[in-house]
Amino acid sequence: MPFENSISQFAQLGTKSSQSEVDAAVAEVVSALIASIGVTDDMRAARRDVAKLLDHLHSLKASRHPGRVQLATALSEQVLPLLYEPKEDEAEVKDDYRYLMEERAVVDRATEVMGDVLTFLCAEDKSHPRHGGEVRQDGIPPLFLFSPDFQEGFRRLLGVLFRSFMRNKHSETSVYKQVREILSGKVDGKVSRYDRQIGGLVRTALDRAQEHHDKAKAAEDSESEDIPTEWEAVRDAFKVAQLHARDAGYFLPYTLTFENLAQIYTLDRKLILQGVNELGNAVLQGENANYVLRQIERLNQTHDIIHFDVAVLSAFHFGTEKQRLSYKQMHDTCLGAAKTREGMIDMRPLLVAELARRPHQLARRLVALAEDPSVKPKEYEAIIDLFTRWLSSLNARRFEDEISGCAAHFRGNKMLKPLAKWIIASRCNLDLSPTAIYNISAMRAKIFD
Repeated sequence: MPFENSISQFAQLGTKSSQSEVDAAVAEVVSALIASIGVTDDMRAARRDVAKLLDHLHSLKASRHPGRVQLATALSEQVLPLLYEPKEDEAEVKDDYRYLMEERAVVDRATEVMGDVLTFLCAEDKSHPRHGGEVRQDGIPPLFLFSPDFQEGFRRLLGVLFRSFMRNKHSETSVYKQVREILSGKVDGKVSRYDRQIGGLVRTALDRAQEHHDKAKAAEDSESEDIPTEWEAVRDAFKVAQLHARDAGYFLPYTLTFENLAQIYTLDRKLILQGVNELGNAVLQGENANYVLRQIERLNQTHDIIHFDVAVLSAFHFGTEKQRLSYKQMHDTCLGAAKTREGMIDMRPLLVAELARRPHQLARRLVALAEDPSVKPKEYEAIIDLFTRWLSSLNARRFEDEISGCAAHFRGNKMLKPLAKWIIASRCNLDLSPTAIYNISAMRAKIFD
C-alpha cells in the first residue's frame, strides 16, 4: 500500500477502533515507509518527512487517537535506524577537511569533559554526597544524566555539529592550529591545556544548533516554506544521539534542548552538592510534605533552571528510601512552578520529561513481562502497584496526554485491560484495589501453569 494511503487509513482511526484495526494501520504505515526508504534517492527528504510525522504524532492527543503512541514507538524502533545509521557506501566517503584530525581531537576532549560531568552525576566521584550509597532501582532505563553511556551519545551529537557548523577560520586559528602542534609533537602537553578554548567552541556549536532549531520551529509554526538548510544537521545530530540512547539503554528526552546540553557541559558541581544535601536532609527531617516543598522552594531561589532540575533529579535518584525525594514530591515541584503546562515545561524541562516517561516505560515493561514466565506473581504485583501509584500522582489536566498514552499500551492485552479501563474511567483519581492487582497477576500466572 502506498504511504499516502496508509497514513490516510491511520488518520481515520478513532476511539472506537479495535486493537486489531490499530495494529493493522500502524503496520501498513511502517511497511510503506520502509519500502519507500529502500528505493529513495533523497535520504534527506525522507528524514525530513519522517521527522514531520513524528512531530505531528507528538502533537496529537493520545486520548483521541489510539494509534499515536504505537506508531511513534514503531517509527523510532524500526524506521529511524534505517534513516540515520550510515550505509556501507556512506561510511566510506572520504572526509578531506584539512583539520580533520584536530577536529576529532577537540571533539574527543570535549567528550571527556562531559564524561567527567557524568561520572560526578552518577555518584561515581567521591565528592558526590551519595557516593557508594543506594540508587533507585525501578527496572526502567536510566535518565541520560545518570548513564555513563551518554558520553558516547554526546560524542556523536557533537561530531555532527562540529562538521556542520565549526569548520571555519575562527576554529582553525583559535584552537585547531595549536592542537596540531601538540598532536605533531612540536609542543609538549595535552589537548586539555586548551580546555577553555575548546569549551568556547562547544558552546558556539550548541548555540548555533539551538538558533537553527528555533528558526525552523518558528518557520513551521507559521507554515512557512523558508526552513533553513542547517536544520538538517541539527535534526541529524539529535537523531544520532537518540539512536545511541535506544541501543545503549538510557533515556534521552525528546524535549531536551541544545541550550540544556550547554548548561550541563559547564555544570557547577557545588550547586548540585548543595541541592542534594539540602533536599536529602529535608526529606529525613520533614514531618510533612509541606516542609519538604518549602525547602525545595528555597533551593529555587539559589539555583537556575538546569541546576535546580539536576539537583532535584539527583535527590530523587540517589540515597536510601527514607532519604530520597518521592515521585509525588517531584511532581508537586513541577506543578508549583507555573500555572500552565507550557510554563511548567519551560521552568522544569528535565523534571517534566522524567515524570512523563516513567509511567510509559513501566507500562511497556508490564506488557513485556506479561509474556515472561520467570517473573513471579508477587514481583508482577509490585510493578503494577508502582505503576498505579506513579500514574495516580500525575495531575490529570497537566499530564492528560501522558496518562491517556499509558492506556494505549494495554489496549491489545486482554490480561492488562483492567488497567486500561482504570486509566480511562477514573483518570487515575481512584486507587486500583489490591484485589484487582492480584487478579491481574493471578490471571497472568495461570498462563504459565
